[in-house]
Amino acid sequence: MPKIPYARISRFWGFKDKIKLVSGLNGRAYIVSSGRSLYILKRRPTGVAGFTMQRDFLSSLFHNGINVSLPVKNPAGLLEVRIGGFVYSLFTYIEGKKADMDISCATPEMAREIGLFTGRLHSALATLKDNAIQRRNLFMTLSTSLRFLTCQRGHLPYLDCERIEEFFGEFFSLYYRLPVQAIHGDYHPGNIIVNSGRVSGVIDFEYSCREVKVFDLSYLISSVLTEFKKMGSPSLALYLIPHLLEGYCLNNTLTTEERESIVYLLGAVLLNQVHFFLVRGYPEEAAFAESILEWVVDNRERINDKVGLTCSHSTSR
Repeated sequence: MPKIPYARISRFWGFKDKIKLVSGLNGRAYIVSSGRSLYILKRRPTGVAGFTMQRDFLSSLFHNGINVSLPVKNPAGLLEVRIGGFVYSLFTYIEGKKADMDISCATPEMAREIGLFTGRLHSALATLKDNAIQRRNLFMTLSTSLRFLTCQRGHLPYLDCERIEEFFGEFFSLYYRLPVQAIHGDYHPGNIIVNSGRVSGVIDFEYSCREVKVFDLSYLISSVLTEFKKMGSPSLALYLIPHLLEGYCLNNTLTTEERESIVYLLGAVLLNQVHFFLVRGYPEEAAFAESILEWVVDNRERINDKVGLTCSHSTSR
C-alpha cells in the first residue's frame, strides 16, 4: 500500500502542526491528528468519482441537527487534493466508536437508540432538495441479479432459482408503493458512531441516493443478521428488530407496506451480494451470503412477526 504523504497534505490544508496518523480504519480512511485536533483522512484512487454534492448535502443535515462528519476546506476553499494516484479529503471527527466494534452494542436498548436516531436522520433527509441526488431502483438491480443467477443453476449450494423467484413474486407491486426520499444508502453499524450508549453521529454518505425510505432500515438489519450468522446465532438478531423499529417510529413513521417490504428488502440486499461476489470471483463469500438468504426465506414468517410488533407506533397509508 503506498505511503500517505502527510507533509504535503498538511501544507495543502495549511496546518501549522504536521498531520500524524492515529489509527487506520480501513484502506480508505484514517484517524489523523494535527495538534490537538482529530480528523478523518480519506483517500480514493483518482479514477473513482467522489460525492460531488457532499459539502452542501452534509451541511444541510448538520444544520438540521444530525451530527455528520463534514468535509474540511483548505484556505483556498478546496475540499480535496490529488497526489500521485490518489485523491485525499479531510473530514471532521465524531467522538465515539463504530457500532460494530463492540458486541455489547447489540442490545435492545442500543437497537432502540439507533432506531430513534435513524428516524431523526430520515426526517432531516426528507427536507433536503433531492433533485440533484441520484435515483436508484433496487428492483431493477434485483432483476439483474435474478437473471444472472438463473444462468448459475447448479452452482448455488443452498437455494434454487424457482424458490427465489417465488419468494420475490409479491415484491414488484409492493416496491412501487413505498415512499421514496433521500437516504443514506450504506446504513450499517460500521457507519454509525456511538458514545456512552448514545448515537453520536453518522458517517460515509458516499452512497446516498433517492430510494425507498425503508431500505436503510432493511440494510441495517441485514448487516446485523450477517454478524449474528457468523457467530452461528442468526435468530438472536430477530429480537432486536422490534426495538429498532419502535425507536424509529417514535421519530418517524412506517406504513403498512413498508413493514411488509422489510423481509423482501432483506432478501434483495443478500441476493445482490451473492451476485456481487460471484461476478468478482469470491465464491466462498457468495455462498455465505446465499446461506443467510436461505435463512431469511426459511424464517419469513418469524421476521414478519417481529416487524409487526411495531404496529402500535406506526401509521398506515
